[in-house]
Amino acid sequence: MIEVFIDESGNQGKRGKYFIISAVVCSEPHSKERLKRIFKKACLKFSEDGIPLREIKSSSLSFEQLQTLLNKVALRTDHEIFIMALDKKHLKTGLGTNLDYMYLSGVLIKRILKKYNDDITITFDARDVKQTSLTSIADYLMIKAAVDWGFTHKLEVKRKESHLVYCLQAADLLTHVAYRRYADNNKHLLSIVAPRIEEIIEFPVGKFGK
Repeated sequence: MIEVFIDESGNQGKRGKYFIISAVVCSEPHSKERLKRIFKKACLKFSEDGIPLREIKSSSLSFEQLQTLLNKVALRTDHEIFIMALDKKHLKTGLGTNLDYMYLSGVLIKRILKKYNDDITITFDARDVKQTSLTSIADYLMIKAAVDWGFTHKLEVKRKESHLVYCLQAADLLTHVAYRRYADNNKHLLSIVAPRIEEIIEFPVGKFGK
């Protein structure tokens, strides 16, 4: 069983030039537990009053704290990272943010399903995907996987609150530093986890950044 955790950064509206979707893929039996330990310890270490943080919010961390977490995440080859960066000026479908997100997440997830020959569970952050949208996204992904992508294994799609799932906090970390890579041209933080990055999709291909 492969477990995939997905988060986003930026917005699909007019603010900002880029929108990022990242996935942390736990492909080894103990990878999920290792990431859980890293972020659980960080919740205590980064607390200012000795009471563990409810969750790690990467946008609130200092540069040094981000480096510390990224180095720990990148230490083992037990997971892979997939990133999709959207240049928003080239995606104006007029279909609404829900359908746009469904399509964009599909572009990323297709690459993941093509790589792994196993059952896969995909968990979205509940802040990004509302319950009313989950059924549509799940149906879309399952149809595309079976009909267009040749995926023959079991596919499960769900949403969870990020404060309950440490691997979603890991996805938030990767999405945050990927966004800074494009929005602020801060390449250093993302370079720390470069050995774990399986693929970066700059979308639309051929038009990105132009």
